[in-house]
Amino acid sequence: MLSYTDKYDLAGQKKSLYNLENSIVRQFKEPRIHFAIVCASKSCPKLASRAYTAENLNDMLDAAAKGFINDRAKNRIDEKSKTIYLPKIFEWYENDFNDAGGALKFIARYLPEKDAQEVLKGNYSLKYLDYDWTLNGEIWKEPFVRLKNEQVLISSLLRVSHRAHRGNRKRHHEGKIIQEAVPLSAQDIKPLLIGAAVPDVKLTTVQGAELNLKDALAGQPAILIFYRGGWCPYCNLQLGQIQRIDSSLLAMGYRIFAISPDRPAMLTESLEKHDLTYTLLSDHSMEAAKAFGIAFRVDDATLAKYRQYGINLESSSGETHHLLPAPSVFIISKDGKLGFTYVSPDYKIRIDPDVLLEAAKAVLKMAPDNSAKGKP
Repeated sequence: MLSYTDKYDLAGQKKSLYNLENSIVRQFKEPRIHFAIVCASKSCPKLASRAYTAENLNDMLDAAAKGFINDRAKNRIDEKSKTIYLPKIFEWYENDFNDAGGALKFIARYLPEKDAQEVLKGNYSLKYLDYDWTLNGEIWKEPFVRLKNEQVLISSLLRVSHRAHRGNRKRHHEGKIIQEAVPLSAQDIKPLLIGAAVPDVKLTTVQGAELNLKDALAGQPAILIFYRGGWCPYCNLQLGQIQRIDSSLLAMGYRIFAISPDRPAMLTESLEKHDLTYTLLSDHSMEAAKAFGIAFRVDDATLAKYRQYGINLESSSGETHHLLPAPSVFIISKDGKLGFTYVSPDYKIRIDPDVLLEAAKAVLKMAPDNSAKGKP
């Protein structure tokens, strides 16, 4: 599986998939390419069954555009309300379609003649449908991919979720969290996918004050690091690595929040011990971890083993829930949506700081003010 941001040898040059799409393909000012570049999600165009060649390129791009625009499962025309509902692709790449006269004029080229005439009269308003990022086929049986010599569960910057998170998971409806069962193993977590909105959850600061996560973001890009606690040596190593790239992330405009089940007093110890300058927050109730889909319950045998090592989860969190988060990193774009996620069920494996920096740069490039509005 290719990473969207890693660079590969191509015709003697180092290029990433992001470079190919945005620095080369899109420079041709050809909006039809958005129906040829697919991500395997339900709202994306279908993958062509044959290769694009110089000889068939124009015909195949037309066929891809026509097929997508006339697929009523992905867009629709409401004659009663005089509203056309289009997928987010037309919003994310608005500038590309403006070069072709605008989205409505563009789709009219591929609609049946009667519908096209109505659209061109200018009597229709335009609205965008929510994007369905779930896979359009079977769940991939191997949820682990190789990246920088690490095995991780990753939902990358590709316009794809490597795994369709189905079954018993925490859902969100109109900003409200619907509680569902917490998994009994880190292997069974179901993290939020790229494109999902940041959950409306509350955390606690080092000073003991309540902090609303959405209010804290306030339209700024952010890095959220979920870690197990100051008692975990792998977490402490990661916190130190984040500190080393802290200035680079801040220079890009990111805010950094490291979140753990530790109660505020324990956070103070971590700040002083590791000389951290970014913000630590307490999720002692584990409501945030549950909302992001990364919480799991620690079994009794593991709890007993921890106690032998002098680790007391109840003392650390001040709670008796016996929950931990799978180590995770979420990059939040300016629109308050997930632009990148990295989740590892194996607590020993964390994201490489260089990979995090590259992912942070890529999310900014694909932010709304760069003509790819919110698209991961």
